[in-house]
Amino acid sequence: MIRPDQVTRYHISEYLSFLAGKGLTGVTRARKLASIREFFKSLVDNGTIPLFPSSFNDAMPPVRVHPLTHEVTINGENIGIEPLSSVPLSRLYIVS
Repeated sequence: MIRPDQVTRYHISEYLSFLAGKGLTGVTRARKLASIREFFKSLVDNGTIPLFPSSFNDAMPPVRVHPLTHEVTINGENIGIEPLSSVPLSRLYIVS
C-alpha cells in the first residue's frame, strides 16, 4: 500500500488499465477517475496532503491517436509521428 501523497500518474494509469482489462467501459473508467480526482481534492482541502497530485494536472493538453490511421494529435494539431516498424517483445502484449 502507498500513502495518498505518494500516488503518481503511473499508479492512476495502471489502475485504469487494470479496469480496462476487466472489461469496464470507457464511461465507467471515466467515472472512477472522476471519483479519484474528487477524493484527492478533498484531501487537499482538509490539509491531509499539501498539494494536488500531478496525476490530475489539467494543464496537460489532450493527446489523441486515431485508431485506424495512427495519427497523433496534441490539442487538435497533427504532430506527424510515424508508427513503429517493430515493437520490443516486452511491449508486444500490453494493451492500454
